[in-house]
Amino acid sequence: MTDQPQAAEAGESRQSGWWARHTSVATRLAIGILFVSVVSLVGSVVFAVYGSGSDGEDLLHKRLSSTVGAREAEINAYLSRVGSALEAIGTGSMAIEGVQQFAAGFDELDQLTFDDIDADRLDLAGFYLNEFVPILEEVRGVPVDVLDVSSGLDPAAVYLQAAYIARSPLAIDEKRLLTDAEDGSSWTEVHKALHPLFRASADRLGLADLYLIEPENKTIVYSSNKKIDFGTSLENGPHSGTALANLVKRVVASSEAGAVDGVDFTTYAPAFDNPTAFAATPLFDGDTLVGVLAASLSDDTIDEIMTRDWRAGRLGETGEIFLVGSDARMRSNSRAFLEDPEAYLARVEEIGSATAEERNQMAALGTTVLFQDVDSPAVRAALQGETGIVSDTNYLGEEVYTAYRPVGSETFRWAILVQEDRAAVDKPVNDYVRGNLLLATVVVIALTFFAVAWASSFVNPLRAMSSALARIKDGDDYTTVPSSGAQEFRVLAGHLRAMVDDLSSRSQAVSEALSKKTSVLLALLPPAVADAVVGGDRQLVETVPHASIAVLVFDGLDELFRTRDVAANRDLMHSIVDRTDEIAGASGLERVKVMGDTYFAVCGVETPYLDHAPRSVRFAFEVRAEVRRFAEENDLDLDVSGGVDAGPVTVGLIGNARLIYDLWGETAEQALAIAGLAGDGEILVTDAVRDRLPGGDDLPAFDSDKVSAWVANAPDLDGRSQA
Repeated sequence: MTDQPQAAEAGESRQSGWWARHTSVATRLAIGILFVSVVSLVGSVVFAVYGSGSDGEDLLHKRLSSTVGAREAEINAYLSRVGSALEAIGTGSMAIEGVQQFAAGFDELDQLTFDDIDADRLDLAGFYLNEFVPILEEVRGVPVDVLDVSSGLDPAAVYLQAAYIARSPLAIDEKRLLTDAEDGSSWTEVHKALHPLFRASADRLGLADLYLIEPENKTIVYSSNKKIDFGTSLENGPHSGTALANLVKRVVASSEAGAVDGVDFTTYAPAFDNPTAFAATPLFDGDTLVGVLAASLSDDTIDEIMTRDWRAGRLGETGEIFLVGSDARMRSNSRAFLEDPEAYLARVEEIGSATAEERNQMAALGTTVLFQDVDSPAVRAALQGETGIVSDTNYLGEEVYTAYRPVGSETFRWAILVQEDRAAVDKPVNDYVRGNLLLATVVVIALTFFAVAWASSFVNPLRAMSSALARIKDGDDYTTVPSSGAQEFRVLAGHLRAMVDDLSSRSQAVSEALSKKTSVLLALLPPAVADAVVGGDRQLVETVPHASIAVLVFDGLDELFRTRDVAANRDLMHSIVDRTDEIAGASGLERVKVMGDTYFAVCGVETPYLDHAPRSVRFAFEVRAEVRRFAEENDLDLDVSGGVDAGPVTVGLIGNARLIYDLWGETAEQALAIAGLAGDGEILVTDAVRDRLPGGDDLPAFDSDKVSAWVANAPDLDGRSQA
């Protein structure tokens, strides 16, 4: 009798061995799932009911809070950046001297009589009646009296608006592109020198307009965007009651140096009633208030921040994030309006959340900013400084989850809200309870059962593969992934071997791509900067106390570009820039950038030189000589003029998505300014450069009442001095 159990055990052992050799893991799991399905079903239902609700709610809260927090930080950073930039520009010489020069030119024009500007008055009247007023009437939906927007203009305002707006051939939204009205006035001479710089600053900061305003009559003596407020008095002109006028009066009255004040978005007639916000800071020359620097903020920049998440697909099909002002109206555009304006306007008309006048303004201006009321308990709580997440009804009558919090500053007291459709958010959770959680629970229970029953036979093949992968990770290229155990493990081992081979190939491809990227960066940037970018440092900024900047202008290049085809222009530009780069490298200079016909180089930043100023001047004349030789050989009308200044220089990388290597500071501004004043073939130097040049005391002075500059003589390039 005792032999029978032993025989039975031996038979079971033989059967177990055959089972292990011929049965796949999938078959074993299928049989186990059938065995435990009833028990696991009960467990999965309990888990789904009691676990999914709280987990889904926690995930929703974390996601919405993270999204609204990230955009809040970006909005605050944008407002801070604008304030810091205005403060920096307002304390710089370009703005302080610029407002005085523009004001002086404006005063000269104000001496004209109305008989002198009779033709200008006719041209300007035609512009207001035929271009500006019809657009404003379309926006407002009612007739507009032209005198409401044009009465009380001084002679200078009439003259300048006629020259730079009415007679400009550019479109009404492109008047800012005109640099020279060719009228020969002193004001235009100042404009030719400073407008490109102010316009570039406005574009770089994402500002719609930059203003220089004299403090006595609050007259806008300069505007980068050239709207109809240009040249008008904010004290008693047609726009004296606007938000900009009130802001400027407040800044002049406070006269606090370095302070930046602002005013929230309002409709602004010179911008065709487009919602416009302003910031301003006083300009002091010593202790004397000489003007006000003001800027209008661009809602395009704010919209780019607010629409980033849903454009990237992170807020579902209808989710959005938007700003709300203290009046409970939008400060950024509605997603539904941007995607389908007609459907949006029909919806707000249906539910009565916007008046007919507001709908007309939305349609005409293409924006919901200021015109869409979004008042709700969440908005009111956020404006009172509270933060939270609620379930409520949005301004379109839809059930949503809303996360809210305050944002902005004392001037721009806003709330930021992120909303997602409640049904869309709840659907995945409900589906998970009905199906996916049930299946996951069954699989987990089945895997747990088999982990106990077949722990050793199940884990050993995986351990062997894991050990092999660890040796491969440590650099053993000759190790192969072993194939043992069930059929699926053998297939897995084959896939892992293929994956290891693929990863090896990809690693080599990545190394080659990184090498190519590094080569491209070295061609575009100085070696030290390229190494920093490859290393992940995109915040590189360096100030060098002693360096020189050379700004060269290839005279005649613009005219050649207008008369030649694109391929010839490209080849010509390549030839000039490549040869200039060679001369720069040989002279110890680094190219910073090329803008149109202007070449910027710096000496003494990457490698310090005691003779950085002589090197820069010599570089300028060597380039002039090379370009003249090239022009003579190719029968081209080309020459080189330029300006060189020495002093402290700040260089670094700007931007995140698109890197720009640039330089700035007063030295850069001065070099660019005198380069713009130099005649064809002239190389001008500042006092700082002249003092560093051998024989600098003998240089002739440059005839200009705007800057102090000297006409440099060419160094001995071929055995003799050149003029």
